[in-house]
Amino acid sequence: MTDDALHAQLRTHVRDLGGPPDVADQLDLFATGALKSMQLLELVNRLEDDYQVRVDERDISAGRLRTIASLATLIRERGSRT
Repeated sequence: MTDDALHAQLRTHVRDLGGPPDVADQLDLFATGALKSMQLLELVNRLEDDYQVRVDERDISAGRLRTIASLATLIRERGSRT
């Protein structure tokens, strides 16, 4: 999967969770309010289900789920379907 395709899929996930229809790669999804903390668990579930990645608390505290770019990096590092 190309980087552009992965980023597009991640934008779709954000939109499906109630975020805006188009999100810049470096936009902080939580600081800007694009996603609320209540949606974090849903986001983690989607990443684990769709990309077979394991997301742990350290990833969250390290900010690895804050942007489309950081999500894509996490998936590329750990995923098996990309």
